[in-house]
Amino acid sequence: MKIISTLKGIKKIGLAYSGGLDTSAVIKWVSSLGIKVFAFYADLGQSNKDGIRKLKNNAINYGASKFFSIDCKLDLIREGFIALKSRAFNFITGCTKYYNTTPLGRIVTSVSLTKKMINSGIKIWCDGSTYKGNDIERFFRYSCILNQNLNYYKPWLDSKFINKFGGRKQMSEFVGLNDTKNKYSIDSNILGNTYEGCGIESLTFDLSGIDFIYCGDIKSIPLRSKVIKFTFVKGDILMVNNSFISLYCLFKYLNKLCGSYNLGISDQIEERITSIKSRGIYESPTMHLLHNVYDRAISCIYKNDTIKYYNISGLNLAERLYEGKWFEDLCHLIKLNGVYLCNRINGVIKVKITPSSCIIFLKTQLSESIYIKDLVSMERTVVGFKGKDRVGCLNVVFNSIQSIKNRMKKRML
Repeated sequence: MKIISTLKGIKKIGLAYSGGLDTSAVIKWVSSLGIKVFAFYADLGQSNKDGIRKLKNNAINYGASKFFSIDCKLDLIREGFIALKSRAFNFITGCTKYYNTTPLGRIVTSVSLTKKMINSGIKIWCDGSTYKGNDIERFFRYSCILNQNLNYYKPWLDSKFINKFGGRKQMSEFVGLNDTKNKYSIDSNILGNTYEGCGIESLTFDLSGIDFIYCGDIKSIPLRSKVIKFTFVKGDILMVNNSFISLYCLFKYLNKLCGSYNLGISDQIEERITSIKSRGIYESPTMHLLHNVYDRAISCIYKNDTIKYYNISGLNLAERLYEGKWFEDLCHLIKLNGVYLCNRINGVIKVKITPSSCIIFLKTQLSESIYIKDLVSMERTVVGFKGKDRVGCLNVVFNSIQSIKNRMKKRML
């Protein structure tokens, strides 16, 4: 394995092609040097068939020798559900979260494209990641696991490439795109969308100026509420509104529906792998709704000590997911634990989404729920403990206070 910073002597490379400005410029520049570029595109649900056909034509026109499109949608959704079941979300501001949709996308992109590159005889991996970002390390980690004989050419580590293209303006002119008016860059997949860079780097940028892919104009919202019923079997969603549904159709349906209610938008200041603080604006409508639904189920089925362990483990897993360590031993253990806990989710959860983007739980009916209404009721019931039972509990509390009461009393005064 070698990190290549120059194209001297290179005859062929495999490019992880997104269709964006950076990778388009890479194709045109590298091919102009007489080097064959094989473009590998990961279909993560970010485009339809016509869009992929257009991307293929663009890649060929820019100089790619071959174009491969690899369908990764179901693989990505499966990883998304593992993240949901394991609560692998660590960037939280107030009540909003980032659902790690880009790190999850990098997993299946790296794995699927590396496998395809191996089958295509590619020995040099190339992508458009910059040295300041996270993806340069994520792509490297995952692809290196599958093929340690793979070498890496990173254009943004090549002084010749950097000298020719100082930024978006130069690359736009080079490939003939009018891209300089964009206020931000977008990374998209079926789990969610990331908006960052350019204008967003300023902390005075107002996110209402973003043209969200799923949520659209956030100033426009539906006037009526929407009710959704989920039927679970062993932690998996089997039906929505009493109809069987595939994982792909589930995400397509909920992204459109929940996006119209502006669910899952968050504005996060995060710390990159390199310890640099950065800003990202995210939208993950389906992930947001399902996260709330899974949390509801977990809170009904398990005791607080289990939930505490579950939450802490999720944070640990999320940090490693963000860093590109999804397949390490500890991560494997936490994921198994999350899936195991969610296997007890059997039953129905019905929610209502209001025009104010509020999720209201209308019904929670789970076969293994330990929530018992009569136990907590303030009305007279035939089950549960009585008042005299609580007196005994308070006497035990009194005894526990005696040994350190003087120290605690001083702190009160």
